[in-house]
Amino acid sequence: MDVSLSRRVLSLRSSGFYLLVGTFVLTALLIGTFMLGFKLWQIGTFVFLAWCPLVFYVMMKLYRFYGAGISMLFLLVISQTAHLIEHSSQMIQIHLLGLKGAQASGIIGQLNTEWVHLIWNSWVLLFCFVLFYWLRKNPWLYALFVFGVYHEAEHLYIISVYLRTGISGTPGFLSKGGLFFGGVPLIRPDVHFLYAVLEETLLIAAFVYEVRKAQAKQLAAAPRLAVAS
Repeated sequence: MDVSLSRRVLSLRSSGFYLLVGTFVLTALLIGTFMLGFKLWQIGTFVFLAWCPLVFYVMMKLYRFYGAGISMLFLLVISQTAHLIEHSSQMIQIHLLGLKGAQASGIIGQLNTEWVHLIWNSWVLLFCFVLFYWLRKNPWLYALFVFGVYHEAEHLYIISVYLRTGISGTPGFLSKGGLFFGGVPLIRPDVHFLYAVLEETLLIAAFVYEVRKAQAKQLAAAPRLAVAS
């Protein structure tokens, strides 16, 4: 969010600012419950729920200032951010904590299944396609869609292997041992973490592009409105 946008949505005098501060405080308290014996997935679920009101508030502000397309794009950015956090936590578990298998399944390990991965990527691809209704001239969104098609194809292949063999966690297209020339020398969690980083980068670029375009359009219309009044 650039400076002008953050001032409009989360200024010091707005209710959004207090909602933001409250959300951070509640998040810190929830994370602190780990010391009380709460499981990681429970904390992650409550933190997710704690952020929902703030996300909804910002979406309503974006809808008011810039329209439905940018508001919905923001929702996809935030959703992918949560997805990237899951992948990042898995990287910490594998490469810093030395965990393996089910112990390295991210924050909410119950979601680390082949079906959930397929459904998530299908949802992102469908959401991206729907956004073209409002944002059909956004080049970053087209790049995300193209990559999303590839990512979806890979998960369809992975789920087909899972249905035939009952084995989950297979490498797919590019991970070590994958379908394409044996893949690259990276295990699947590493490759899909990079996928998540790429998708988040494209989404942020798409969001910034649309906000700047909308702001430029508003600035161009301001003199005409002043003359008309």
